[in-house]
Amino acid sequence: MINLRRIGRIVGRHQGLLGLMAVAIATTAFIAGKHATLLQMSAEVRSANPEWMFGAVAAEFVGVWLVATKYRCIFGRLGHRLSGFFLIRLQLERAAIGTISPIGSAPAYYVYVRGLQRRGVPMNDALLAASLSGIAGIVPFVVGILFTALHFSSPNLFAGLLAGIGLFGAFVVFGVSAFKHSTLPEQWFRRAPKRARVFIEQAQGHGLNPRDLTLPITFALLGRLLGIVTLYLCLRAVGQETSVVTPIVVSVIGSLASRLMPIFRGLGVVEAAMAGSLVQVGIPAAPALGATLLYRLTSLWMPLILGLLVQLIAAGMVRASRTKTDPEPVAIPATAATRVTERQWRNSVTPLG
Repeated sequence: MINLRRIGRIVGRHQGLLGLMAVAIATTAFIAGKHATLLQMSAEVRSANPEWMFGAVAAEFVGVWLVATKYRCIFGRLGHRLSGFFLIRLQLERAAIGTISPIGSAPAYYVYVRGLQRRGVPMNDALLAASLSGIAGIVPFVVGILFTALHFSSPNLFAGLLAGIGLFGAFVVFGVSAFKHSTLPEQWFRRAPKRARVFIEQAQGHGLNPRDLTLPITFALLGRLLGIVTLYLCLRAVGQETSVVTPIVVSVIGSLASRLMPIFRGLGVVEAAMAGSLVQVGIPAAPALGATLLYRLTSLWMPLILGLLVQLIAAGMVRASRTKTDPEPVAIPATAATRVTERQWRNSVTPLG
């Protein structure tokens, strides 16, 4: 009989290696079956319009700034004044660690919390800020799914959307009731998950209310719009003029694929989902793959490279500061006046006790 528990432990222990193997197998199969298309895609990427690509890179930088500004707004409400430059640097480090880590976002959260603790932010406040940022990010995600469902008019998608909106609505009602009242009915608390109870207690401790999420939700919406703009500019870079609806729908599909494959930021799965969606709306395969690759270069690989550079620079600064604070011992020349023999030193020491 198959031991499912043991298989689960093995998979959990080696999930990074298994993820890499799955990506490698899928990539090899794709290259083998689409060799001619990949050659055309390579030509599309090499001939991409640099002006459109400059706009895409600029939009991605503004998106990183919006994420940092959203966190700065949240931390300001929690009573912590942090510089925008520090939060941008921390966001790049977090994105880099979250991308290269095969076990999801846990190491990225560790880097995030550790960096904030060095600036005097307690761990509870750091995790509360991350939770508030996640809640603010749900709103643009739900809006994007709703728009996609209306665009495709799919009954199954509508059913899933209604279920998701129902769960989200229940969470909103629970949260608003918790914020408006100092205490919740004990029956609610017993049925609520432990993490939700801890989050509500921490939010109440800071005197938060639903209005405090207005600015974070606005920044999250703007960040989502900039991601759509980046994809649109990448499509224009490979010579594809599309309607505004296309990058909206394809970006939502890419976000869903990234959540279904959370390790390595959905490497391979997101590209296949986005390129396939572009082909479905009438864009040829080679430009669709080229635009997807350019989009992932700007939204995934560029922040990854910048985050790794920030990590290397920070590590170098730490080593330099340690070298300055720990001076090397100075050798004192042994002269006739300062030379002390071992026997004289032992005789001069008074025994303890």
